Amino acid sequence: MPCRPDFHGPHPRAGPCLPPSVLENRDGLSSTISRLRELTQDGDYAYYIDIAFFIADLPLPAERTAPQWLDGEQATRERWRELVTARRDFLRTRQ
Repeated sequence: MPCRPDFHGPHPRAGPCLPPSVLENRDGLSSTISRLRELTQDGDYAYYIDIAFFIADLPLPAERTAPQWLDGEQATRERWRELVTARRDFLRTRQ
């Protein structure tokens, strides 16, 4: 079952992209990213799309407004990917 980002308070959440990425569920991830695009189509919080692509380790879409990351795009991508990798490693050790 795909996770669906939704509005929580004043902004959407990118967090639901993490479980499908950890579990390597590409269909769930695709569905989640599509929903996130719908929620950010007015331009507010559009950087959540970048975060979702970082989490999934996917190339960024060409048609986007690039945010200014404090530490740069690559460092930000690596931090988000570390979350996925750490969670995957944790789940593997519990099996």
